[in-house]
Amino acid sequence: MSDFKNSDTQLEKCVDTVSNPELEELRLLEEQFTPERTRKLLRKVDFRLVPMLAICYLLAFIDRSNMGNVRVFGIEKELGLKPQQWNNALMVFFFSYAAIEIPSAIALKKLGPRIWLPIIMTSFGAITIAEGFVKNYGGLVTCRLLLGAAEGGLFPATGWILSLWYKGPELQKRIAGFYTAGAASGAFSGLLAYAIANLDHVHGHRAWRWVFWVEGTITTAFGLLGFLLILGVPEKAGSWLTEDEKRFLVLRKKYEQSDIPITNDFSSKYIVQALVDWKTYVAAAWYFSNAVANYGLQYTFPTILVSFGYTAARAQAMTAPPFIFACFATIVSSILADKYQRRVLVLLVSYIVCSIAYIPLIVLRGNHHYSGISYGAIFFAAAGLYGAAPCYIAFLGVNTAGQSKRAAALGIQTMIGTLGGALGSNIYLSKQAPKYPLGFGMSFGMLAGLGVVPAIIAIIAINRVNKKRAQMDRAEIERKYTPQQLLEMGDASPLFRLSL
Repeated sequence: MSDFKNSDTQLEKCVDTVSNPELEELRLLEEQFTPERTRKLLRKVDFRLVPMLAICYLLAFIDRSNMGNVRVFGIEKELGLKPQQWNNALMVFFFSYAAIEIPSAIALKKLGPRIWLPIIMTSFGAITIAEGFVKNYGGLVTCRLLLGAAEGGLFPATGWILSLWYKGPELQKRIAGFYTAGAASGAFSGLLAYAIANLDHVHGHRAWRWVFWVEGTITTAFGLLGFLLILGVPEKAGSWLTEDEKRFLVLRKKYEQSDIPITNDFSSKYIVQALVDWKTYVAAAWYFSNAVANYGLQYTFPTILVSFGYTAARAQAMTAPPFIFACFATIVSSILADKYQRRVLVLLVSYIVCSIAYIPLIVLRGNHHYSGISYGAIFFAAAGLYGAAPCYIAFLGVNTAGQSKRAAALGIQTMIGTLGGALGSNIYLSKQAPKYPLGFGMSFGMLAGLGVVPAIIAIIAINRVNKKRAQMDRAEIERKYTPQQLLEMGDASPLFRLSL
């Protein structure tokens, strides 16, 4: 990444600041904003932005993955569900979740995050409450379909918002800040379900209904507060930022790569650019493989522990430690990725660790005598899964230029990747408990085939692209393309360097 930084420095030296008033303005602002003042500014943004996004993601993940918790509280028996009907109820969530991605990305760009995110959160909170009132299979499936449609736009929206406030080298640790909430949800959801177990039969309702009601109420309340608390784009920030701070944040991001600004105009052509960009599909493969293993684990972990002989309440509590461990792994991996600017390498290591962790789960085949080893392996499986996720979000955040293309690319990535959850929710079959050969075997295969292999391909491809662009003469580039053409090319511009 040192070559990447040196290349940007060389480009900046060639700038004629007089010909571009914005660049001249940025240079003057950079004189005011010393490295120390910039760090203080970013810490101020961190305090206002990252915790809010983390809470959004924490509540969303709890609401989508609580099916694993309610299962051990008897929802299947009370609703009279057959095993395949249960799997279907898990699976339909991902179809509506994927279908809404691009429409949600367009709505996000049109309405802005301060309006769209609270709408999303209030909606899926209300739907979670409704899940507590279902009486049959049809009602549960309907709620899961609606929940998927409501939650679908949240994940790419959070990555897109962060990419507006931070430059590439600053991005991943912030993404980790909110994505760690996904890992924390596994711990928090299990502990919350353990506490709610005491409400079993209160007012004549089983504990699984209380899980939906309590968690949905919390989400709905926060969604309504979101209209006041969630931030939008930097230029429209409130009085907590000065006008110079707002302008500095906007311009430093706009001219991050070179003196050619990145266009933020909305146009369907930028959606097409995202659709035909190889980077979108490499990142989608990483997401897909992660979703297969991650959602399979989320939905089945409490049941796996019960099959080892633990009580339902104790199994809920035992789901927490692996996800707490995953939180720390996510933070450490993201700090390393940002420090050394090697996101794909960190992702590769995470997927290798995760793949290895599934080997004892496959080999031991649910043997009660080795349940401790299997439980320990899940710590490393969770750490690898959550440690990799911020890498593939940040990968698109720094390697797709322009707000519209970036929003579309993140939406496409999530649309494709989320379908892995549909597969993951159907590979842990009740009749195979506690060995789950299909579930553990499929997870291993996906992580190795769609996680490790694309990472190696991406490293080779990015090095080749950057080497080719570095060999191009700037004067020749300026003769061949107009500034407007370079602007519209975005990350396809020969002045743009891809980040590993």
